[in-house]
Amino acid sequence: MQNMGPRRKIVDVQFYKSDKDNAPVREWLKKLTPGDRKIIGDDIRTVEFGWPLGMPPVRKIDTDLWEVRSNLSNNRISRVLFTI
Repeated sequence: MQNMGPRRKIVDVQFYKSDKDNAPVREWLKKLTPGDRKIIGDDIRTVEFGWPLGMPPVRKIDTDLWEVRSNLSNNRISRVLFTI
């Protein structure tokens, strides 16, 4: 198998910040268990390096609006909305 070299990010993730410089999504992520944070982080990383993607883990919601869908422990689902 041929080595393709280092992978490059296709999408650069930046968390939404409010006018007061708060990052609500990042704050929410910090409150999750380490395992759930890893699952969501891995799914976001998949988008960064593999865009464009479809189901799973990405579903289009509307024009220029998608969600990263992550299957968490205890049969829960997380959804992180994003735009490009």
